[in-house]
Amino acid sequence: MKPSYYILRLRGDFVNRKSGDVLANADSPLTIGFSADCDIRLPLSDDGRDPFYLATILPRKGNEGWLLVKRTDEVSVSLAGRADIGYACQLNDGDVIMLDYLDRHYEITFRIRHDGKYDRAGIKTMVPDRRGWVYGLLAVMVLLIGAVSFFKSRGGFHPLDLVDVDERYHASVFLIRVDSVAWMQHDVDGDKLLRTLVPSNGDNIIGTAFLGPQGQLVTARHCVEYWIAEPLRLDTRIAQLDDDDIIRWAAEVETYNYCHPEDQCQFLRTYCSVYRPDAVTGEPVFSFTSTDTNVLMDKSRDELIPLDDFDTCFWWRSITPYFNRRDMELGDWLVVRGFSHRLDSLAIKSTPFQFASDEMLQTLASNKPLALMGFMENERSLAGMEVVSGSLHLWNAKTAGSENIVHRADITPGFSGGPVLVQWHDGYYVIGIVSRVDKKNSDLTLSVPVNQIDCLKNNKTLNL
Repeated sequence: MKPSYYILRLRGDFVNRKSGDVLANADSPLTIGFSADCDIRLPLSDDGRDPFYLATILPRKGNEGWLLVKRTDEVSVSLAGRADIGYACQLNDGDVIMLDYLDRHYEITFRIRHDGKYDRAGIKTMVPDRRGWVYGLLAVMVLLIGAVSFFKSRGGFHPLDLVDVDERYHASVFLIRVDSVAWMQHDVDGDKLLRTLVPSNGDNIIGTAFLGPQGQLVTARHCVEYWIAEPLRLDTRIAQLDDDDIIRWAAEVETYNYCHPEDQCQFLRTYCSVYRPDAVTGEPVFSFTSTDTNVLMDKSRDELIPLDDFDTCFWWRSITPYFNRRDMELGDWLVVRGFSHRLDSLAIKSTPFQFASDEMLQTLASNKPLALMGFMENERSLAGMEVVSGSLHLWNAKTAGSENIVHRADITPGFSGGPVLVQWHDGYYVIGIVSRVDKKNSDLTLSVPVNQIDCLKNNKTLNL
């Protein structure tokens, strides 16, 4: 059988390319972006400027077609005839990729070919190749045989026994709740309390946390700084929000810090409580604040975004993807060191979770079974801690440092901060920390790869 590949035929003028030009590709991810001149930029059209990333075309595992993955929520990326493509969707022969930005419309036709004129080596212009495709196919077969042998030798992945997972780790998963937020100002005389906000009963600010391999409490950053993941529009009128709106508080703090010297900074301090899974209405086993010295988070990827018009400009710190990047989502994790000491003092026996190694993350494949642990919410009330099954949907090891893991699972926002588990031959391992449910496709969930926590060892801009 002749190897398949796809071609992109441009319908309109692009950067360094004209309508009708063709790109051919097979196995290599292909990123579509905007240049600084707001024109479409594709591979082989390098103009020396970094693009704003819009979408990526990724090959599915086993050469079973291609996926279109959106990399922005601010610019329209769609397929002709499909009302909503969600976070990622299958590309079919004849699909037309449509992009709209600043009143300009672009179209790219996607066609699949099996004529043997092009091998699976990477991104190229369409040039007939009558010799290399046989060798390319043989090379792919050798790699597949090697991969199968590797998985057999290492035990590979296996379906997860949810009952077994719960029995092992039930006491290692905790509910985390925000009790209050303090608006603080730091100057030469110390920290001064400006205002205090207590979430109302209707705002059940909860999430999931778990015991990490070094005795640390691990959760999602937005379970503590719960405003940080709000997808605000660039024309949000901050000045029109209520005085006790946490969004307004956060924007005013960032604006103050942007306009004032460093020795008079403001910040928001959240007060959080941690509960055992079977005693979420009792006394907390642990309490902490977001500014404690044992709390670690990575703010180096945060984006400072101007909101409103120029007369009343506010600044907003965000980890929500905007049109030029998505990697800020990788900062959605938080660690509290020394948590196991508190458990020991209360004679609470918990088994620390193990983190997946880089080798395990490199070998993850689509549709592999997963288990997710967290607290199920129903109509703003808690239904207890649950273990649910899931499957890996999208993970590209080549971009492991710039993208989240995408998986399928039937969960609610209460699972945020919880562990995503896979089974290796000698036990269960955490591959990700639940970040958010895709707003356009509720069946898809994003998690932060656990190797991002290791980045704190070399990161000099952590808890700012």
